[in-house]
Amino acid sequence: MRAIAHPLRVELLDLMRREGRGRSRPWRVTDADRRFDTAMTDPEAAAAGEALERTFLERTSNQLREWWSRRMGYPVKWRRAAFMSENFTYLTAAELSAMLDEIVAIYDRYMDREDKDKRPPDALPVHLYAHGHPLPPTAAGN
Repeated sequence: MRAIAHPLRVELLDLMRREGRGRSRPWRVTDADRRFDTAMTDPEAAAAGEALERTFLERTSNQLREWWSRRMGYPVKWRRAAFMSENFTYLTAAELSAMLDEIVAIYDRYMDREDKDKRPPDALPVHLYAHGHPLPPTAAGN
């Protein structure tokens, strides 16, 4: 994880996922899943996982800022389709984990579209991300 936790390496991985024609890709990412286990007990492995997550978080923040600055250049249908969702609820650790599985299942329905032949003609690359984490309790315990 530490080896990948560099912005240039992350950029190269993204390019490998998007370059090439159809199935002709001399370089290919073998696994597009970007879930990382950072709850490790080994301090070095946990630090590497945190560095990787930080790299992806910074990249996501940068891409969101880029979208905001150039969104008016997209057709209205794309501006209306783009979204950002924020919510708050009370969950158990098991429920939060199950929610991630559901979100990943939605992402997985569209993963075969890395193959150009399987995309609708008007499809554009879309950055999808989700995160969920516990918040510190308030003074009232909520």
